[in-house]
Amino acid sequence: MKEFCRLIGIVVIIIAYLSGTLAISSIPITHADDAADLENQEQIIEDSELAISNLEKQLADLMEEKAEIEALQSPSTEETALLETINMGIDTTNELLKNHRKNLSAATQSRDDNPEYQKSNLDKQYQELIDATNARKVELEKKTRDYLKCMVGEDDAACATEKTALDDAATAVRKTIRDLTDLEQEINTERTLDVSRVFSLEGREERPNTSISTFLDTIANWMITLVASLAVTTLIVGGFMMVISGGDENRLEMGKTIFEYSIIGLVITLLAYGIVSLIQSVFYAV
Repeated sequence: MKEFCRLIGIVVIIIAYLSGTLAISSIPITHADDAADLENQEQIIEDSELAISNLEKQLADLMEEKAEIEALQSPSTEETALLETINMGIDTTNELLKNHRKNLSAATQSRDDNPEYQKSNLDKQYQELIDATNARKVELEKKTRDYLKCMVGEDDAACATEKTALDDAATAVRKTIRDLTDLEQEINTERTLDVSRVFSLEGREERPNTSISTFLDTIANWMITLVASLAVTTLIVGGFMMVISGGDENRLEMGKTIFEYSIIGLVITLLAYGIVSLIQSVFYAV
């Protein structure tokens, strides 16, 4: 019986390991795919824009040919047939343009929602603000020199224009510095969210409902339930043996051993189930 309880404990540990590995291995790794998705979206946008540009040129040529034929007083049979072909070409081109514009809109929206693109866009805005701030600081220094030069031997009234220009330059510098500070806070917030996104609702993804994952979940749940039931049964048996030991040290010791191993097996089983449930609740939307 003691060896049987040990076997149950070992089986429970194996199930806990397999269940945890199964849950962890199925976690969606979204961050690793962001860069690849962005590259794919950028390629779709580039291809769609090129196709739209070519189709618009083709449509313009067809419309020009159509206008030339319609301007004829008495078009021949061949010209009438050509006009019908041109009209068909216009309809086809318009349909293609519609599809490409739809693809462009969808790819652009996906790109704008991509965390990798948002991060690079923030970095780009940050660099542009730094450049603008530096340029306006240089302008402020120039306006300051102009104002001080004007003030030599003159009064405030004579340097009103330079004073206004200086005030405007100072206001512009303060604005860009304020915008830069706000953007720095936004970037820091995005970086914090990027680290914690995997543990937030925003980072959750729908768990793939494939036949294999469903089958594995069923097997894991069935095994955990079976081992938990066995652990409870042996717990009862161990307690019963201690009750009826009647002072027999061997029987009392065996009952204690069975009881201890049953408690260990039950705790490990519950922990395994709890860990798997926690991982699934964190990484998958319910």
